[in-house]
Parts: sequence; C-alpha cells; structure tokens
Amino acid sequence: MVHFGHRTEVVQSHSGCFKKISRKRSPIRTLLKLIAIAASCGLVASIVAYAQSFHGATPETLSLLLIATGIGAAAVSLSVYALGYPASKEQAFWSKGFSQGMPSWAAPCVYILWIIAVAHLMWFSVRSDFAGPTIVGGQYVLDLRGRIVKVLTEAEYLSLKRAELRSFAALIASCHVMPMLYGWFGGTHRNPR
Repeated sequence: MVHFGHRTEVVQSHSGCFKKISRKRSPIRTLLKLIAIAASCGLVASIVAYAQSFHGATPETLSLLLIATGIGAAAVSLSVYALGYPASKEQAFWSKGFSQGMPSWAAPCVYILWIIAVAHLMWFSVRSDFAGPTIVGGQYVLDLRGRIVKVLTEAEYLSLKRAELRSFAALIASCHVMPMLYGWFGGTHRNPR
C-alpha cells in the first residue's frame, strides 16, 4: 500500500510476526514521480496530436494542445535538469548519465525518438523548401520571411500543414520521453535529499 509521501511496508520481525511500518518517501522521489506523470500526460497528448494529423488536423486546429504540451516539455525538461543538479551540468549527463538506474532499453528509446523527430523536421523542411505554408491574400503559399517561394493548391497546403503538425508532435513527444523515463526509473543513483 503506497500513500502520497509515505511508503508502507509489511515486514517480518525476529519473532516471526508480520507488522506494518511506515517510512517517509524522499521529497525528491515524490517530485520525480510527479514530473513523470506530467511528462506522461504530455507524451500522450503529443501522440494524440500526431495521430490526429492523419485524420485532417492541422497545427491551427490543435494549437492549444500544442502550446500546452510544448510548455510542458520545457517545464519537465528543466525540472529534470534542476533535480539532477550538479550531475546534469556535465555534458555526459544528457548522453549517458540520465539513464543510470534505468532499464537498458530506456536510453535507446530516447535516442530513437529524437532521431525520428529530427527526421520529421528535416523531411518537412525539404518538402516545404524550408518555407512555411501559409495563406497570403487568399492564396495558399510557401512563405519564407515575407517572400513567396511557391503558390500551392489547397491539397498541397493541407498536406504540408499536417506534415508540420507531425513534425511538432514528434519533437514534443521526444522532449517528454526522457523526463518521463527519468521520473519513473532514474534518479536512484543520486543521494536523496
């Protein structure tokens, strides 16, 4: 039985009787669990946004969800940075250090999701000629800093907007995975405060 902030354990005494003892949980461990829950919610929201892009959703239709999950990604990442202090100041923390005390599949999972996110961003950039699909004067265009690169059909415009949503959703999902895994499994290698 686990209560917020406390851990109840059943142990056997020297006489052979079982008894319950309650131990306080470290506030850092509790905070890490809260970060993991927040990151899990952000990951689910970004997966929903990614899936909705295949059903016609664009960044404009899911703008509130994207803003919330983007802010959440920054918040949980900064929280892991702060909780890992001083270990998180080391460059090796972000490549290997965060995976200490985690299952062996955790670090490869984070790396794969970042590779997928970067691939989505590059694919979208190349496909859109490094410009953003927008509407100017009632026309669908690719706009690069105020310069119209190409005039698009409505189908091309919507296709690029959905690809843009997938790129952002993949990026936000990859930002949430590391804090989520660190909150659930990591942080055990540090001394509790």
